[in-house]
Amino acid sequence: MDLQNFSVTRNGTVSLPNSPTWIISFKLTDSQSGAVLFDRTGGNALNFPQVLGQLTNSQQDEFVEMIANWMIRKRLGIES
Repeated sequence: MDLQNFSVTRNGTVSLPNSPTWIISFKLTDSQSGAVLFDRTGGNALNFPQVLGQLTNSQQDEFVEMIANWMIRKRLGIES
């Protein structure tokens, strides 16, 4: 299958009251020593979708394209 005429276009900004938010929490550790290299837990956790505001426009666009591709595949029942 080939996806054709695919595009993602910015269409303004919106505030969505009563929309869900998520806390993304993790630690990145060295697999050999176990040392914590990066800690995003507690007050350092990422809040989604608020964290999108910390990305550049290009990074936001890349994120939305990844989600759009995932959504298309799920809606069509394509699992790979």
